[in-house]
Amino acid sequence: QALEDAKRAFDKGDFAAAARLFEQAHRESPRCEILFFLGLARYRMKEADAALIAFRSAVECDPKLLPAHLAIAEAYSERHNDSEALAAYERVLSLDPKNAEALSGAGNLYLKNQAAGKAVDLLKQLAALNDGDADAHADLAAALAAFGERQAAEEQFQIALKLRPEHASALMGLGNLRLKNGEEDRAIELL
Repeated sequence: QALEDAKRAFDKGDFAAAARLFEQAHRESPRCEILFFLGLARYRMKEADAALIAFRSAVECDPKLLPAHLAIAEAYSERHNDSEALAAYERVLSLDPKNAEALSGAGNLYLKNQAAGKAVDLLKQLAALNDGDADAHADLAAALAAFGERQAAEEQFQIALKLRPEHASALMGLGNLRLKNGEEDRAIELL
């Protein structure tokens, strides 16, 4: 009963009540996913430390609970703790090498931290898995450009723009790439 009440409170946006009820439900019937849900409620309440404790407890209880690992990665990423976020994304990828959220998150963090080669590897996998996703192609293009592969970057920006002609980061990325190539006229038409 407490678990169902907790889910209803969460769905209504009453995260304090949900957290209290998830704690009660866990006392009544300890289950790993309840700890994950408790973490989500705490996270929505902007209680990052308490959320991380709950998420970590969930993965200690069930090391294969992917949503908890992803939540840890997101929480650390939001706190600008890139090394912990990357470690959590890598744990997800060790369990599920084709996890799109982890490929994207880790790829973008590697790119942010000037590890363009690692970013390219992960984002190529993501673009292959999600061929129709303009964001995946734009992210891959940015990583390729940072890695110095301008032609391949332009191709990926073009794919992103075919999928979504108004994709802002693809337009800006392609424009910047053309400026770097000395193609001011072709760049201006995009920017």
